[in-house]
Amino acid sequence: TNHGTTKGDSGGPFLIIRDHRWVQYGITSLGYFQPISGDLLAMREKGTFTKVNAYCDWIAEKTSNEVTCQ
Repeated sequence: TNHGTTKGDSGGPFLIIRDHRWVQYGITSLGYFQPISGDLLAMREKGTFTKVNAYCDWIAEKTSNEVTCQ
């Protein structure tokens, strides 16, 4: 949804689209969710991520080069 991470997202990829291809920049280490005034649609999001650049070859291999990383 282009809004960040939330509880339960840990272990998931941090992906962007660059030049019409998926690029993985990280793995979610911590998802954080805080509603603003009880409104679940209006929330503050922030996350903590792990860099994946040491695993770029493995990610490309496991995704049949559909996902690259930086």
